[in-house]
Amino acid sequence: MAELERLRAYDYRGVIIEAALSELAAGYHRSQVSPRAALGSLCAWSVRYGLAVWFAGGHAGAAAMTQRLLESFAI
Repeated sequence: MAELERLRAYDYRGVIIEAALSELAAGYHRSQVSPRAALGSLCAWSVRYGLAVWFAGGHAGAAAMTQRLLESFAI
């Protein structure tokens, strides 16, 4: 929560997740966080902190999305 509070100082706030939304919804067998709780937290953070949440589908997608977002912000 402290990190999210610090993000308020930035013009753009976002998190890129290296998974698809369907993967989050399916859950992860080694996690103690339920898919419902994880999605609820992401939605709450999005509203409360103005945080954009991007599901990139994997590492390559996350890298491409990060590059494109940085290019867009630089313009």
